[in-house]
Amino acid sequence: MAVLLMYSEPGTGRVTRWGHLSYGVHPPLCAQRLGLVYLEELRHIRTTYCSEQSKSQLTFFHSQTDKAGRIDSFCIGQGARLDKTGEFFQTSCHLVEPWGIETNASSTPLDNFPRYWYKTGPRIIIDKFVNLTVEDLELPLRNEPEKFTVLLKHEAAGNPWHSMIEIMALGMTLNLFAKKPTVRLSELPAGADIGNIIMPLPGASNPVWQSDWEPNNCGHSELLQTFSRRVLNHLNISDVRKSSSNGEEDNKIRVTFIDRRGTRKLIDVDKHIAALNNRYAHAEIRLVDLATMPLAEQIQTVRDSDILAGVHGAGLTHGMWLKEQSVMVEILPEGFLHKGFRNLAGAMGHGYVSTHGIQPPGAAEALTWQTGDVALEEDRFLELIDVAIKSI
Repeated sequence: MAVLLMYSEPGTGRVTRWGHLSYGVHPPLCAQRLGLVYLEELRHIRTTYCSEQSKSQLTFFHSQTDKAGRIDSFCIGQGARLDKTGEFFQTSCHLVEPWGIETNASSTPLDNFPRYWYKTGPRIIIDKFVNLTVEDLELPLRNEPEKFTVLLKHEAAGNPWHSMIEIMALGMTLNLFAKKPTVRLSELPAGADIGNIIMPLPGASNPVWQSDWEPNNCGHSELLQTFSRRVLNHLNISDVRKSSSNGEEDNKIRVTFIDRRGTRKLIDVDKHIAALNNRYAHAEIRLVDLATMPLAEQIQTVRDSDILAGVHGAGLTHGMWLKEQSVMVEILPEGFLHKGFRNLAGAMGHGYVSTHGIQPPGAAEALTWQTGDVALEEDRFLELIDVAIKSI
């Protein structure tokens, strides 16, 4: 089965065909970044950083899928306590030249670990929250099952894209919905026995986010599909769609347009939606402000949709909750060539349609694609949604 992707070249103003993606076609790069191969290779590249005589051990698992050659890592640290101030985790590791357990070759030194957006990742966690080389560290003899404590530093909590990328990266490090409480560092008793610490993959290392300025031909992703199912199941999201008018099961084509109220607003959006309603009496057209809804309601709203449309922004992250063979529609700011949501649509088995808007007449020249609004002529807006509806 094929996924149709369509887009418009900047400056042409027309919606044109991009091409087809076929399910089951997985170039090697797709498997390495978006398939189970990513986890398998991550599991098989282990490196130890402490001497055999150390009371604690640090084992890092490395991945190198980034096009620029960056090495991404997560760590399991065996033998840790919280210090008496309650501010730092302690290990007793005598650092040695890192060597690969499987390869027996030298590996990346700790000082060379990358720092990511929002100051996340093992390097930052070690610098700010872990004392690695505590000589007189006392660790208890263990008779009970080992403890595992995840040291997680949050990214941009108010942005759905960054939040979901972070949670997914954590989920690839351990069981996403393990029924353990979330505890802030300030709530832990000083000197607490931590057992083993886990420094998970940072959100910015998530391979879903890599090379998102370039189109790819990945027609399926086990990692994204699994993450989507886990979230839908965890939040009890229903696949039975009800009519918004009478509560009965509804088979109308449902178009959900994301109404941005801050930056990157679509000029005349109410007028465009009214024209769309006049054209398609057989469809249900919804203009929604997702920012006003609880997360579960946002996800259910998108799950009930056949088409998710909007100006480029984090709200289109919700495309990962659409049913397979739905359609994502993206209006990009003028001259903006980001391919992240196009690639997300293909990896989730959706169609994708896009076009470029323009800066509104009279807009300040200092405004960027991030801060400026977007204008799109009504006939081009209708053509864009028309392509999506006809593909459904």
